[in-house]
This record gives sequence, structure tokens and C-alpha cells, in this order.
Amino acid sequence: MQEAVQICDLTFSYGNIQVLRKLNFSLQEGEWIGIQGANGAGKSTFLHLLLGLKRADSGEILLFGQDVEKFTDWEWVSFVSQSSFSRRTQFPASVEEIVSMPLQWRRKKRLLSKENMKREVKRALRLVQMEDFIHRQLNQLSGGQVQRVQLAQALAGHPKLILLDEPTTGLDKETTAELDHLFEGLRRRREESGLVISHDLHWLKSSVDSVYTLDKGVLERL
Repeated sequence: MQEAVQICDLTFSYGNIQVLRKLNFSLQEGEWIGIQGANGAGKSTFLHLLLGLKRADSGEILLFGQDVEKFTDWEWVSFVSQSSFSRRTQFPASVEEIVSMPLQWRRKKRLLSKENMKREVKRALRLVQMEDFIHRQLNQLSGGQVQRVQLAQALAGHPKLILLDEPTTGLDKETTAELDHLFEGLRRRREESGLVISHDLHWLKSSVDSVYTLDKGVLERL
């Protein structure tokens, strides 16, 4: 089985402050892994390095066997940020419009018909049990429903790797439990790999296959 992510001796610093210290890590295709750490531990920095938004001081990052700096198949990767939807919920956009965003470039290049795009949006919403909300405006949804729409958007383009940054932030216990159930369904599919960043160790243990902690720049498996 191919590795979706492989990291060897990764280091990163902000000035004189070393944030990541010779990290070694791998994520297999179809596997879901969580990384837990306190605020400021370097979790978001770790994701930004995987996305090529920051450059490591040293070490190697491979996505599906390709160096991240030369990686071109970014349609294989979906990133769900912590703050993206808190900004978008005020926009006059429907659930259908938001979920279709990753598919629009295919539509413009005539690689995807309008009918097939609608079909893919419905498929993604069905996976997160939000198909009945397809015509709702985002500002009409609860926090948990918005998170589900965000996941549907990430799934719409058939990614091979999903990166999620603090997906339970701002959710109550009941909604977090619903999200846990949703993640269980995604893991059973084994069609995507997932890397989930969270401060909530208890939730991660019930939602992913294995959990690592990031503390003082060191990544260790629990």
C-alpha cells in the first residue's frame, strides 16, 4: 500500500525558535491519523508544511511519493481549515454553491457536465447526511451542519487525502458526537486518507485509527 504522506527528519523554526525537531511520520492510503497538541505546539505549522505553504529548514516531505515542492496533483488533497467557514457563513451562498466549489474548475474546462457536477454535489452531501439541506443558505445552518457542509465540500472532488484543522472547535458535546459518527463512516469507506489536527485527545481517540502527540517540537505515537 502506498504512503499518502511520508516525512523524514523534518525541522522548522521561526527565527531562533525551533518549532519542529526532526519529525518522522507516515500516513498510509486509507488510514486516518490524529495529531493532538496544545495551542502553539506547531500543529497548524505542520499542516502548512504539508500544503507547501511553508518551507522546512531541513528534511523531506513526500505526498504520494512526490516531493511536496514539486507536487502537482493538488486536486488529490483537500484542506479543511479551522476558520474558513466562520468567515463564509455570512456570505449569501447556498449549500449547493459551497460544495460545488472544488468542481468549478472542471466545469469551466468542460471536463464535467452541469448534470454530473450536481450529481457529485448530491453524492458528497449524502455522505455527510446533508442532502436535504442542498438549497439552504449557510447562515441558516447550525455550527454542526456547517461543519458537515465543509466536509462535503472536501469530499466533492474525490480527494485521496483530507487534512482537517480543529474540526470540533465551537461544537457542543452532542454535535461533536455526531461528527464522531460521521468520521467512523468515512474510515469504513477507506477511500481517503485523513490527517486530523485537534487539541481534543479524547475525541481523537474515538475518531481516528491512531493518535500522535506534538509537544516541544517532538511527534510521538500514543
